[in-house]
Amino acid sequence: MRWTAAAAAVLVSSIWAIARAQTATTSALAPDGGAPPPLEDGGIVSRPFSAAPDGGVASFGPTPGPGSTQILRRNGVDYVGNGRISAAAPDAGATADNGTGGDAGARQTASSAETEDLRRRISALEQRLSAATDQRQELDRLNQQISELRQQLAQVESQRMAAQQQVVESRVQTQQAVNTLQAAQQALTNGNGDVAATLSSVAPSLPAAAQRELAAAQQALRSNDLYAARAHISAAIAASQR
Repeated sequence: MRWTAAAAAVLVSSIWAIARAQTATTSALAPDGGAPPPLEDGGIVSRPFSAAPDGGVASFGPTPGPGSTQILRRNGVDYVGNGRISAAAPDAGATADNGTGGDAGARQTASSAETEDLRRRISALEQRLSAATDQRQELDRLNQQISELRQQLAQVESQRMAAQQQVVESRVQTQQAVNTLQAAQQALTNGNGDVAATLSSVAPSLPAAAQRELAAAQQALRSNDLYAARAHISAAIAASQR
């Protein structure tokens, strides 16, 4: 009977241990397999139990208070903190924001650089256009001056040619007048004093000095002084040939 009582006691202890193991949840955070130890601030550690549909975990135990610490597993990683843990990665939003902001900033910087480049090119072309316009105006002024100078040159050349032609014609007329005076002088030498009209016709084509000598010859002819008339005609010829 004594052996039977001891065996019964062992059997009861075994059954009680098995029942306790089936009803109690062992925490990985408690070294003795019992309830998790309290934290220094009075909170408790929630024991992970099973994965939730959103990738989080469900936990047993009392609802953690404001000062409690939660340990949750997500995608094989333990997250320790207070309050609800966001489903998104902590740096996901920042990474997205930084990427978007970086791209926008890069595009804005490229747009600003392109704008400045276009402005510089427009300014350079405007300067070249202004310089070309100034050069064009200067060329127009130079062409106008050249045209005016050419007109003046043409006038001078024309006047010079006219003067030369006049000189030639004057010399021809003078020579013809000298020839006429020589013929009148020969007539006076022969005693023919009827040369007054001849002297009057050639006088306008002779120099002023020759014209004065012819006027004196006319006076001598009126006095029938053929010798004096011949002398004045000789003086008129000499004045014409100087």
